[in-house]
Amino acid sequence: MDDLAAPFWERVNQLIKTQKTTQEDLAKSLNIPFGTYRGWNAYKRLPDVSSGHRIAQALNTSVEYLVSGAHPETSAADEALDKIQAVINQYRNT
Repeated sequence: MDDLAAPFWERVNQLIKTQKTTQEDLAKSLNIPFGTYRGWNAYKRLPDVSSGHRIAQALNTSVEYLVSGAHPETSAADEALDKIQAVINQYRNT
């Protein structure tokens, strides 16, 4: 068992519950046999990189969050939008 695998699957399972879906539905959306998915989860094995990425996409999160629990930094586009909004707010207040 990998030290990162148990927390990875805990986060996956929490997101499944939060999103009111099932492990079976997730496996189906990934186009993998449920037995494969169940084996990864039950034996706390990390999936291959491609499958981990697809799991993150299916759960609308990042691989970084699933692996580390940390949310990725805001993107450059988000930062640019924040700066633009700050300038607009500054002009509104003057």
